[in-house]
Amino acid sequence: MRIRVFGMPTDAGAGIHSKNIFEVIHRIADESIKVEFYSKYDLEALGGALASSEPSDINIFMFYTAGVSRLYQGKKLFWYAFESTRPMLATSILMDEFDLILSPSKWGKDCLMNYGVPSDRVVVIPEGVNPWIYHPYPIEKRKVTSAENKKIGRAHV
Repeated sequence: MRIRVFGMPTDAGAGIHSKNIFEVIHRIADESIKVEFYSKYDLEALGGALASSEPSDINIFMFYTAGVSRLYQGKKLFWYAFESTRPMLATSILMDEFDLILSPSKWGKDCLMNYGVPSDRVVVIPEGVNPWIYHPYPIEKRKVTSAENKKIGRAHV
């Protein structure tokens, strides 16, 4: 089996998501699963991926280019995150070109369903936050003692 991530190797937005999803899949896959990454910007590699496309492939698209996913064999999944209640892409396009839509939140799934995407075509895969990379306060300010938690009414876990 092959899982192929089609993404953007950039240091912002969808590029970060592309790299992280590839790394997680690669880390948890056993030796029977081949995990590949294809850059949206490497047309030669995309051509090679198309030429070697097989019905057993699982293709995860992290970007949308009209009609491209139709060219590949196998299952086609589209990772879709957006920031308003109305999806930017027409849901008819999504349902026509992709077997499943991956949403990072239940909110995203609900928005897609409100625009006509059936519930069974959207899978929620929550994204986590790495607290060692992102933290709104310096680490020393995040350490609150049990006594301090009681003063402000928070449970100490």
